[in-house]
Amino acid sequence: MSRSNAITGESNVDELMTQFPATVNVFVHRRMLCPGCLAARFETLEEVCRIYRIPLQPMLAELRVAANREGTSA
Repeated sequence: MSRSNAITGESNVDELMTQFPATVNVFVHRRMLCPGCLAARFETLEEVCRIYRIPLQPMLAELRVAANREGTSA
């Protein structure tokens, strides 16, 4: 139903951060160097989770929460 459900392990990392800028904070908080990394244009979320040894499902959940918050003001 929400656009964030489109975030999957096969999502391109660079496209994800472009479409949902709030997700950049998730990568930064987890000390992942994806924001600003040239390889992010070619890697999927599943690949970077494997590289950083981060379980995919919790990462997906965190990214979806951030994406869902996008555009809302507190």
